[in-house]
Amino acid sequence: MDIHIALQEYFKSIGLSQVAIAEELGVTKAYVNALLSGRQRFGKKQAETWSEKFGISKSWLLTGEGEMLNSAYSAGSVADSGIPARIPLIPASAFAGGVEGFASEAISLRNCESVVSPVAGAEYAIPITGDSMEPDYADGSIAYIRRINEAAFIPWGHTVVLDTENGAFIKRIYPDDSMEDYVWARSINPAYPPMHIPKKSIFRIFRVLGTSRIFTTM
Repeated sequence: MDIHIALQEYFKSIGLSQVAIAEELGVTKAYVNALLSGRQRFGKKQAETWSEKFGISKSWLLTGEGEMLNSAYSAGSVADSGIPARIPLIPASAFAGGVEGFASEAISLRNCESVVSPVAGAEYAIPITGDSMEPDYADGSIAYIRRINEAAFIPWGHTVVLDTENGAFIKRIYPDDSMEDYVWARSINPAYPPMHIPKKSIFRIFRVLGTSRIFTTM
């Protein structure tokens, strides 16, 4: 894949606009657009800056080879930018299509792999499996999530990751006006029926702040 197309798709997937990128870098939107469109090539200095700010591999920007994201991202470099450096990757799937996976009591954060989060405020990352939330949330994506206080506020109508007694899954959540002890979890893909879930089976709720995919040129 052309690196400029991959960059455009990557920043779109995590909800970072060209204006936001320009503000983060302290440059003009036109400058960012020139790099993302391919009208201007990345030089060594630009590649170093983008690697520090967004966790994108310097060598990938210069050569187009290898993985897009930098596995050796510096935590200190993003602390100043307000973008979290590394967060735990939950070794389970937020299943988009049914219920499986999370087993909350069995996961030790100390044993989790850590990944770079391009999304400010994210506490955890978790893989997405299945197609029930497509086209917005693709199978194979990584979701960047933050726990919410469900006792005080539930973001009705928003996409969340639910950690339940049956596993974790990603859905849009709605109240059940006729049964206050239940919620409705709905898919984006119309092929999947809504799920009726008792509140008592929900351990935790996480807001989805953004998603990304790992792009390679192989």
